[in-house]
Amino acid sequence: MRVGHDPRPVPERSFYDDYPAAPRSNEKGRLEESIDGAKLNAPFVAGRRVIGGSDEGLGDSNALDVARGLVGGNVREVPGSALPQGAVGSYRQSVGPDGQFREILYRSNLGEADVPRVVAHEAGNAIDELAANIPTDEIIKIAGNFQVSIARRALSLYQIAPWIKPMERASTYRQL
Repeated sequence: MRVGHDPRPVPERSFYDDYPAAPRSNEKGRLEESIDGAKLNAPFVAGRRVIGGSDEGLGDSNALDVARGLVGGNVREVPGSALPQGAVGSYRQSVGPDGQFREILYRSNLGEADVPRVVAHEAGNAIDELAANIPTDEIIKIAGNFQVSIARRALSLYQIAPWIKPMERASTYRQL
């Protein structure tokens, strides 16, 4: 069973368009800061990692580790009958006696190459849900009326249509 598809390739921006001034790096050329000045000290970094380097995704080798970190290690294979009809994976979150519980499930009959793809997709759903729970009161206060209007529209879109995939939501936000 083959699932998903590879994204359409797009031309990459020049490294020097992103970093017009000499970026901070270590002795091996690994970038220490993003183009916005944020420290690049996380266990996993997506994007440019070395001076002059290309943008890099997390890759299949890190998908399971990232997913486990997001959901407290609760990533497991299950029979197809444990998933919504026709699904090959699922991100679930609930509240139990010990607080929030999050898990990523994937179908047990997936091919070896498909497991990281499905788990990465579900990890994206987890990130989307977690990001939606970031308190925004202070941001909205600072942002001013125009940004408040956009933020309210985006928040109401999420509240009335949480099933919209993150990329579809992003393109809808750009239309706001």
